[in-house]
Amino acid sequence: MRQIVSMKRLLLSILFFLISFIGFSQSLEIVGIAKDGARGVAGATISLIKDGVVVETRATSSNGRFLFYLEYGSDYEIRIEKDGYVLLTAEVDGSLPDVATPEDLTMDFYINMIAQPKSGNEYSFDKPVAKVNFQLDIYGFDTDLDYEDMITDEIRELEQKIREEDKAFE
Repeated sequence: MRQIVSMKRLLLSILFFLISFIGFSQSLEIVGIAKDGARGVAGATISLIKDGVVVETRATSSNGRFLFYLEYGSDYEIRIEKDGYVLLTAEVDGSLPDVATPEDLTMDFYINMIAQPKSGNEYSFDKPVAKVNFQLDIYGFDTDLDYEDMITDEIRELEQKIREEDKAFE
């Protein structure tokens, strides 16, 4: 009888520990969509890179969706690739300011894929298409709009170059 009571206490202690651990492990949930125009891009490979090492890889769903849970305090690169498209990257700064309390946060993240030209030539884009960090004004994570403004013209130039090549190819 004592052994059963001791075993129950042990199991309850382990259960309590696991519930406590799960309850205190906050993370940033990235809910992403890889898009080509208005439609999602199915089957794109999304890699999550931390400290130069791929820590997770998954494929986008039939509507282009993907999901990652990121630890606070780390920097990440998200790499999006699919045959027929330019390889794109985004940076996520997972650090929290001292005034922020770690809690589960969710961020919607959209990546507009860039189709390679029909000629078979391959283009690249060497800069991140987005940078994500904590924004105090919304008390959450979002894309850095100043960076987005800065990079938009370069992305449009690449898209224009590909459109012109496609037009000449036809």
